[in-house]
Amino acid sequence: MASRSFLPPKNRIGLEAGERGSTRILKTYGGTILWAGIHSIDYMRWTSGQEYLQVSAWHGNKNHPDYPGFQDHAGVLFKLNNGGTAMTSLDYLRPETAPTHGDDRLRIAGSEGVLEVMGAENRVLLIMAKNGHRELELPEGIDFFADFLAELAGQGEHVISQEDAFRLTEVCLKARSAAETGNWTDV
Repeated sequence: MASRSFLPPKNRIGLEAGERGSTRILKTYGGTILWAGIHSIDYMRWTSGQEYLQVSAWHGNKNHPDYPGFQDHAGVLFKLNNGGTAMTSLDYLRPETAPTHGDDRLRIAGSEGVLEVMGAENRVLLIMAKNGHRELELPEGIDFFADFLAELAGQGEHVISQEDAFRLTEVCLKARSAAETGNWTDV
């Protein structure tokens, strides 16, 4: 695995050694919540079927001082329309020597049970208060690019609507703002 391959390369964004201010990198990079967090934020919303009402977030740079505008970790907390909460944790702190990378997990806890999705293992476990636990069979995957091309050819609508994409972008921009201000933000 290439070292720091996830970081915005300095030479590609036209910065000399003395120009690496955090404002300039943020303008070209956008932030970890927008770049990486958008996927988990979308996944939580899509899987739960709930809407986000408010967001609070934190982000920072603990281990990459050469990239002052880069956030190598973030935490995002949402208040949901059903009274519940959703949280995502993002980081680029995992050592290159770790046995796995991209092992995303999703855990949805409710009054009747818990659903756990283990991405690296390609498994979903349902744990119910009354019926114990069982592994769920996963449906056939969707080829999002082929679905997109079919929509462009007039052969149906993409599984992710433009409205959803714009809404998700708005939510992530507000989450980044919440991280920058330290305030709860309505979404």
